[in-house]
Amino acid sequence: MAYDKYCPVPAERFALTSDHLVVLPEVLAHLHRAYAPAQAAVWWLSVDNAFHERAALLNEKVRLELFADRGLRHWAPTFYAREFLRRQGVPEIAMLSDHVDDQFTTWQPEGPGPDAVVAYNPRKGGELAAAFFARHPDLTPRPITGLDRRGVWAAFRRARVYVDFSHFPGREFMPREAAASGAVIFVRNRGAAQFYDDYPLPDAYRFTDAALEDGSLYARVSAALAEPESHWLVQESLRQERSVGGRDVRAAGGSIGGAAQRRACAKIHGSGPRPSHCAMKRSTCPSAISGGTRMGRVPSAR
Repeated sequence: MAYDKYCPVPAERFALTSDHLVVLPEVLAHLHRAYAPAQAAVWWLSVDNAFHERAALLNEKVRLELFADRGLRHWAPTFYAREFLRRQGVPEIAMLSDHVDDQFTTWQPEGPGPDAVVAYNPRKGGELAAAFFARHPDLTPRPITGLDRRGVWAAFRRARVYVDFSHFPGREFMPREAAASGAVIFVRNRGAAQFYDDYPLPDAYRFTDAALEDGSLYARVSAALAEPESHWLVQESLRQERSVGGRDVRAAGGSIGGAAQRRACAKIHGSGPRPSHCAMKRSTCPSAISGGTRMGRVPSAR
């Protein structure tokens, strides 16, 4: 269901050739040879989690073979991941970013959120968050959990401050979604959040674990709650961040042209009306162009 809006065309089976490119998440990087003769690329969405979740990647021999294979492509969505790959001796690294959902970027906030609450994600760094709010009961926490996308968007539009307690194995979505919605952002200075190019924020909005205990984060958050406008203004770079995913895909060596997009979309919609969940631009989606009146069916794979 999470991929429905991208109009995927499922296939039960197909023959891999050298013309195919198989993109693997980092947790499956050690399996890249299993897809020969196809080319393979590893998209390092989460550097830290790769080695926590896959014991095979902790094997030194496996790692050496992985990074020595010059036929394997490596894609980095963060400068944090790029630096990691450089340290492993990977000579060519393509930057391939993800993007904030259009739902959060089509509306432009004119100022910080109106509610003096501190939004946070309890699923990332939840123990640190609980300890922080217990230490400072005068703050009003707003956990972002149990909400659909529209609910998250509505909550971020109201929140004045968002604090992320994650260890940032990659570019977390919530800080960027909250920023795009108008909140003042504070990020834990770990992983990708250490890199300005991944999170273009002044250093005052990055906090160490020591700052959680010595009161300095509390002081900064309290200041942003009391007088948010000046803090909101200096975070313009993060707030105005936009997707460059399409450009990155082409630079990484794999692009989907407009004609191919239309063919894929046509298989999903037929000549029927364009579903509201379709992520393609109206100028690309054939159902939007034709203005058809019936829904197409997903074809079975041959």
